[in-house]
Amino acid sequence: VKDCGFDFVGGLYVENLSDEIFGNFNNGNFSHNMEWMTNEAIQFIEENTTEPFFMYFNPTVPHVGHSVDYAFQNFTCMQTPSGILDEEPIKYFPFDTCEEYRDSVYNRSANLDELGPIYVDDSLGAILEALNATGKLNNTLIIFQQDHGIETKKALYENGIRVAQFAWYPGKIQAGVFDKPVSSIDIAATVLDFSGIDVDYLMDGISWKEEITAVSSST
Repeated sequence: VKDCGFDFVGGLYVENLSDEIFGNFNNGNFSHNMEWMTNEAIQFIEENTTEPFFMYFNPTVPHVGHSVDYAFQNFTCMQTPSGILDEEPIKYFPFDTCEEYRDSVYNRSANLDELGPIYVDDSLGAILEALNATGKLNNTLIIFQQDHGIETKKALYENGIRVAQFAWYPGKIQAGVFDKPVSSIDIAATVLDFSGIDVDYLMDGISWKEEITAVSSST
């Protein structure tokens, strides 16, 4: 992963959690562990106190393989792809232990399908708390996006290419709706544009900075 340009790699899952599809990737000692992944992200945020940074955070929960219920019932937050942790990675989650936290996810879910969205939402909330505690929240562009649709993932139909995307940047992007087509390949160009970084090579994507800030100004 570092060969692709990343300086820090944490909370890494090599592939989706599906023994049938990916064979020997999972040795059976771990499953979904958003507490650990989130803690690794928080560590990165806390260590970058002065320099600007880019962080890519990719939850395992929406992908094929183990369900969140299966993970909760069979594994603890101490069990990770990197081995057994020395302490619970529960920082910025509003509970003292992972057991208490995971019980709360069940208590807030109307059914098992809601476990995943709540698990991911809480992880994002913990990251926002870390950004706020380190004074970075109001100077951070946050983009939350699905990678693809489900029903026709490998086709160009609406339910395969239309996904949810949220962009949040205090003082730069106001609340509102941007109703024009964009693509995931536009993210790199947009982030560079917001950062004031010019590149001397051709990019496939197109920045939507001017479009979204114009919408924000008129909203």
